[in-house]
Amino acid sequence: MNRTFEPIDALHMIVDYIWVVDFDFLADDNREDIIMPLGHINIIFNYGSAYRLVGEDQEVVIPNTVVIGQMKRAKHIRYGQQLYQIGISLTPLGFLQLFHVPSLVVKAPLIFFLCVGLVIMAYLVSMLVARRIKRISAYGLIIE
Repeated sequence: MNRTFEPIDALHMIVDYIWVVDFDFLADDNREDIIMPLGHINIIFNYGSAYRLVGEDQEVVIPNTVVIGQMKRAKHIRYGQQLYQIGISLTPLGFLQLFHVPSLVVKAPLIFFLCVGLVIMAYLVSMLVARRIKRISAYGLIIE
């Protein structure tokens, strides 16, 4: 199942959207994928089987936590049996602020709070994917 989530208001300037891919079992004929260049930079957390970047003459294992983006051409990917991934799609400003590109001056407290917000958001989404959270109440309290 593929799902996307809007970030909280405090993260809208740096996060375009958050995406989750959740498949318990991929048949052999469904393990190949083509990733098209979309112009986004994604921070990807893989909780499933190892997956590989497939080239013409080699396969390279992709790390379980990786920053991928600004591709010039489509990439061929081969997944394992289980596919559980959380991705944070950054805006261009988000990339500049989170990875300290020198052309932009950033205030330290802002970076700290944005990073904490990203970690909390990734944790909540991973708990939802793992089905450990049954529901979230109207007051923002997590019910396990």
